[in-house]
Amino acid sequence: MATQYVTLSCLWSLANLLPRVSETLDRIERSGIKQLCSVLPLDDPIWSQQTLPTIADADALFKEHAISLVCRAAKGAIREWGGSMYDISHVIAVTSTNTANPGFDITLCSTLGLRPTVHRTLLYGLGCAGGLSALRIAYDLLAGAALQGLPARALVVLCDLPTLFARAELHRINVDQEVGFGMSRFSDGASAVVLTNWIGPTVLERGPIWNLLGFRSVIIKESEGYSELSIGPFGFKAIMSTFIPRLVSSELLSNFTALINSVPGLRSDNTRDLPNSYNWASDFPGRSALKFAQGALDLKKSNLSHSDTVYRSRGSTISCSVLNILNYMRHHGKGGDYVANGRNKVIALAIGPGVILELAVLHKASTADLRYAAHCWEW
Repeated sequence: MATQYVTLSCLWSLANLLPRVSETLDRIERSGIKQLCSVLPLDDPIWSQQTLPTIADADALFKEHAISLVCRAAKGAIREWGGSMYDISHVIAVTSTNTANPGFDITLCSTLGLRPTVHRTLLYGLGCAGGLSALRIAYDLLAGAALQGLPARALVVLCDLPTLFARAELHRINVDQEVGFGMSRFSDGASAVVLTNWIGPTVLERGPIWNLLGFRSVIIKESEGYSELSIGPFGFKAIMSTFIPRLVSSELLSNFTALINSVPGLRSDNTRDLPNSYNWASDFPGRSALKFAQGALDLKKSNLSHSDTVYRSRGSTISCSVLNILNYMRHHGKGGDYVANGRNKVIALAIGPGVILELAVLHKASTADLRYAAHCWEW
């Protein structure tokens, strides 16, 4: 995560605020967010300069800050995995806050010293669903390698820096006199994980933390125009309808059921059809939206407690959010295997522009089967 923390009261003092801006920040604060993370220091000129930063300025700032941030995350994931850089066969990189070509994946690979023949995939335009989309694609790539009997290791890297556009967002709210969250409830962040198909493991590779069991990706019907991220002269403008939580919640149960039924390994689990038998790593748009999901799936507060805690600590980190929640889960569980709230299965959920819904089901690896997981990841 970025190391600079911007409190909402600090944002109030840094901007020349008029009522609509104050009302927007107050709404964010009431949603439970305690602070936001930014790569920009509090004394950076971007917060107080007379002219708004342009899309070109934001691009330069992304290139300045993103690589160091995502490299720290990637090196941490590789170090915990324990394998060799040379064994990484695939890189899946994700961002929704930069559109430069070539993408940051090229610079990342050369900075880390990965092989020039590594198979790279750069994903863009997926918003908060980017993290799960990347895991789904990595899963499919590793499964394809496994069918050929080939060892494969995928490095998934995510980086979003939405605070680069916060100043322009506050200005837009002020000019349009339109109260709304927009880009101003998002934090900067980077996350990385290593996945393996567990063919030809070395003695240095540690066992899995999670087993990835299955995925589901859906375009929500009649959702066009509800969630968009358009590009203008001053960066990105987010359009997120307040109707999204209701719209997506109506589709949750049917898609949860379809996901669970698609995983052969769950057929012997008598509780597989009960949403409240899973912990939920959910990047729904806000704490109030989590309540819609809770009601639609008959979940207890404990099912969503990790998602709520992470959201309150830093808001949404866009593509990194679900991975941040899963990382929090593994460190705040019970017993030697860190099973959170006594549940060893997790449903990961995120939505993105379109509106798209991404779902995944994971199983917490136990010490008894560390060497037998088909797919796993490490931070």
